Amino acid sequence: SDLGGLTTGQVIGFSLSDISILTTSQLSGFTAAQFAAFTTTQLNGFPATILADLSAGQAAAITSSQLGGVTTTVLNAISTTNFAALSNGQLSGLTPTELGGLSTTNFGVLSSSQLGSLTTTQVLGLGSANLSGLTTSQFSGFSTTQLSSLTTTQIGALTVTIVADLTA
Repeated sequence: SDLGGLTTGQVIGFSLSDISILTTSQLSGFTAAQFAAFTTTQLNGFPATILADLSAGQAAAITSSQLGGVTTTVLNAISTTNFAALSNGQLSGLTPTELGGLSTTNFGVLSSSQLGSLTTTQVLGLGSANLSGLTTSQFSGFSTTQLSSLTTTQIGALTVTIVADLTA
């Protein structure tokens, strides 16, 4: 598509109605730099089916501040491959509410390193469904400080295997 020739200034000028009608093939025409220029409002306007088809370069270009302003619908539309590849820096932008709203599918692909990079405030946002699905490998990424911040409800959501690791 010819969209790759647009300047970032032109991309920022896209209206929500422009964004809402983009096709997958048109999305593939955007460069990583153009994708990084989209506002959170614009990202929230992308159809979920389009976001699932982001290239690795486009997903890597999303900034932490962009991620911190999108809806959980947008976050959960990102493919598991791209979600797993998000950097710790990108994840630092997620709010506790966003983390709590992650699908078990996308939360399940986060590595121990990614989970270990979360702040205690972010950890407090983790929901029971996601905590109950943690693997021992993922759980090993949490620091003592992060674990100390868990609420009793969150601790109650942990599996027996994980709790056994806590007491070992």
